[in-house]
Amino acid sequence: MLAGIRETDAWLSAFVAVAGARALREAEAADRLIASRGEAAFRGRPLLGVTVSVKDLIQTQDLPTRRGSLLPNRRAAADAPAVARLRAAGAIVVGKTTTSEGGWSASTVSRVADPTRNPWVRDRSAGGSSGGSAAAVSAGLCAASVGTDGAGSVRIPAAFCGVAGFKPSFGRIPYVPPCAERLAHVGPLARSVADVAELTAVLAGPEHRDPDSVTGPRVLTTEPAPLRIGWIEFPRTSAEVRRITEDVLPALTGQGHRVDRIDVPFPDPYAALVDILAAAEASGTAPEDDQWCDEGRAAVVRYGRSLSGAAVMQAEQARLALRTRLGLVMDRYDLLAMATVPVEPFGADAIAPSWAANPDDLLWLAWSPATYPFNMTGQPALSLPVGVTSRGLPVGLQLVGRVGDDDLVLSAGRRIEAELGLTMMPRPGNERRMIMPSRPWSRYGDESGVGRPSFVAEFGLWDDRQAAAAEQVEVELDEVDLVRVVFCDPHGLARSKTVPANVFRTVLRNGMDFSAGPFLFDTGHAVAVDFLADSGLGIGELLGAGDFVLVPDPRTFQVLPRTEPRTAWVLGNEFLRDGTPHPLASRDVLRRVCAEYAKHDLAPVIGLEVEWYLTRLAGGPPGNAGNGFGLQGPAPAVEAVNPGYQFNLDSYYDSVAEVADPLAAMLMALGLPLRTIEHESGPGQLETTFGPMLALDAADAMLLFRTQVKQACRRRGFHASFMTLPRLDSFDPSGWHLHQSVTSTKANVNVFAAGGSAPDMISPVGEAYVEGLLSRAREFCLLSVPTVNGYRRLGPQFTLAPTSVNWRFEDRSAMVRVLSGDSSTHVENRIGEPCANPYLAIASQLYAGLEGLTGGLPPNRGAYPALPGSLREAVDAFRDSSRAEELLGTPLKTCLTKLKESEASRFGVWCAAERPSADEVTDEVTEWEHREYFGVF
Repeated sequence: MLAGIRETDAWLSAFVAVAGARALREAEAADRLIASRGEAAFRGRPLLGVTVSVKDLIQTQDLPTRRGSLLPNRRAAADAPAVARLRAAGAIVVGKTTTSEGGWSASTVSRVADPTRNPWVRDRSAGGSSGGSAAAVSAGLCAASVGTDGAGSVRIPAAFCGVAGFKPSFGRIPYVPPCAERLAHVGPLARSVADVAELTAVLAGPEHRDPDSVTGPRVLTTEPAPLRIGWIEFPRTSAEVRRITEDVLPALTGQGHRVDRIDVPFPDPYAALVDILAAAEASGTAPEDDQWCDEGRAAVVRYGRSLSGAAVMQAEQARLALRTRLGLVMDRYDLLAMATVPVEPFGADAIAPSWAANPDDLLWLAWSPATYPFNMTGQPALSLPVGVTSRGLPVGLQLVGRVGDDDLVLSAGRRIEAELGLTMMPRPGNERRMIMPSRPWSRYGDESGVGRPSFVAEFGLWDDRQAAAAEQVEVELDEVDLVRVVFCDPHGLARSKTVPANVFRTVLRNGMDFSAGPFLFDTGHAVAVDFLADSGLGIGELLGAGDFVLVPDPRTFQVLPRTEPRTAWVLGNEFLRDGTPHPLASRDVLRRVCAEYAKHDLAPVIGLEVEWYLTRLAGGPPGNAGNGFGLQGPAPAVEAVNPGYQFNLDSYYDSVAEVADPLAAMLMALGLPLRTIEHESGPGQLETTFGPMLALDAADAMLLFRTQVKQACRRRGFHASFMTLPRLDSFDPSGWHLHQSVTSTKANVNVFAAGGSAPDMISPVGEAYVEGLLSRAREFCLLSVPTVNGYRRLGPQFTLAPTSVNWRFEDRSAMVRVLSGDSSTHVENRIGEPCANPYLAIASQLYAGLEGLTGGLPPNRGAYPALPGSLREAVDAFRDSSRAEELLGTPLKTCLTKLKESEASRFGVWCAAERPSADEVTDEVTEWEHREYFGVF
């Protein structure tokens, strides 16, 4: 860790002194104690081995305390109470962190060290004056830090650096030597609210050298439920900060709390604050020391010397009035909530935003109006991270409680943190985590019982790129708590198991056993493939629903944003127990097709254009009533988010921006090449497009996109559905338009480009590709339109959906639309429905296109077979297709046929039993379809 501090701090500038030999000795002693005594070592030492840093305003016996000043420094005769209590609890003090001179500003710029930089964006400020503490924790240079807060100096840098920072009730943690202005609080910073709470418990308690120190807070025995929360927005709050903090509102109301938006319930006490602080700075600075002051603090000192005693007393009277006013407010509310800081971090070299940066204007703290009032009242205030701006900078939410209600503030913060599931802070994993030891459970053997021992190595299942990626994953697992191991079932749904990161290390090499169930059930969870006798698929391992082995593809490993515990997602490839690819694996189908292209020195390129619906959950039961094998319960109860039918209207997009904008940020954080999100015609109908990708990446992206969007919307109280046409008033059908081109890997050119300047041109190779798409459109339609509901979109009443097998330049009514643009020339197949299996849909179209461009089709074909009009008709065409068998193999083709026959048959049985009118069956979405598809898909 000390080496890491030296390396990172060369640019971060978070430390002014680093403990060397003593820290190493204490770490070695902690290791020996834990090794010899196990769990007993932590009794009376809850922070044993935990690395902490201390702000350079807090006295330490073994390290100099410079206070950010050029004044000759002196070593303290003894540790401050906070430091002594850390050491007594077993913590290892690794160094002193930077501060502005005397902590005078809410930045960390001084003449003692370089400006402290923000670990998230290096040219931005870490805030201050405890900026070194926040930056060190955020960058993973220590597990926690102790700072001071006289006007926001713990909470501001915590918000800027994406960590938790707590200013407890005044006097709860002793401050030695005491500060005459009675504004400064000692407060902890850490990566989570739980860690902050643990530090507070260690640091709190009376101390005879601080007459303001108190025995403790009002004890929280039962947390009020629901809490009464006053939500405040201060002036000059930026749009991004407002959006990100307001994203927390659904979490608060979802926990049952009552949240009232209220105006700022007190006059701005800034003038009184400046007078109190300036008087204190002046009284503590001898005239002969003026030469050592930096320019900003010198301006404050000069102003303080100009104040009369009466002026300072008036400021104190204003403080008393503020305490009285806020006391009345806190009679109505258990907590106040607001953005910790209304602006994003400013430049690293600045002391404040530009409008407040001239020290002579005495506005150096005015830009943070949500922090300093609560120093004047002594109330507990917590900043916790709640998101990241589009520029990659953290945003904090502040919770404020009554004096003494520290435990309530921390408890509420922990619940919000858990609900949001954020993982924001850099965590190199080389320090001890702040957790109490668990009971030592008995264990026998090792983790080799997961999967099949050395399955990957035994059967040589990885290529060199996957093996190299696996090595990198091993390193990244230090940053992760849980891993979701995922595969795509025949219906295009993500099926997964979640394992701890340490178990995944074994899964990575052994694979993981999965039940064959997802291959056997149709869309309504009816058993469609017999697993008790001969399944008819020619796969012996299906008998008795035996397990198959899922092997993670390490190239797909990625950490999901905004999750707590820190969770990663990885796709796997399915194998039989003898190491051969599983015949029912849809991802393997697309891999085989891509391999065929590679034999011709070609690579298919795919762009995704997906329409889907966003609705607001309206409460109600979870839908289990009447549910079962082949019997889907009620669909989620929802309401529309807007009236719809104003295509691309910005105001309609804005009506869903509270969800759509965070979704965009999430998709970008996942690394997906997001291009656009726009509002389509239907109420809450959105279209999301992505830039061109290689085919397998595009299919992986589609599965990840649909899964994460549905989950993120649900967490916010909304429902995302990729069902083609929900049974909801005035909804319009959604489609999945698959953009495709082919690149020559030898010449690195788009083979669809005609090379001319005419507006509508495609090369002969491109035309042959389109011929392939059209020729196989009917028999492969099931793979792009796999549900009963999907065929409603293909009716003549929907003019922008394909009704015949044809192609035209720049015509959205054709099945295949050709977009010419020389090197960007590509085709858009508009046949698909949004919930289709991405691997099978893409593979089938690429297969048909390759057949066309390699001359496997008769030339100059006139008419093409019509598109199927129903799922039953599509199944029949698919069953009769020899090309489908060549594409998929006999087992998968047979399996899909059985699954879709089961689905179509259940729909037929329902129609016979419910006897809907002929018009409803042919023209209106039935209740059966809405139950079957709206929730799951």
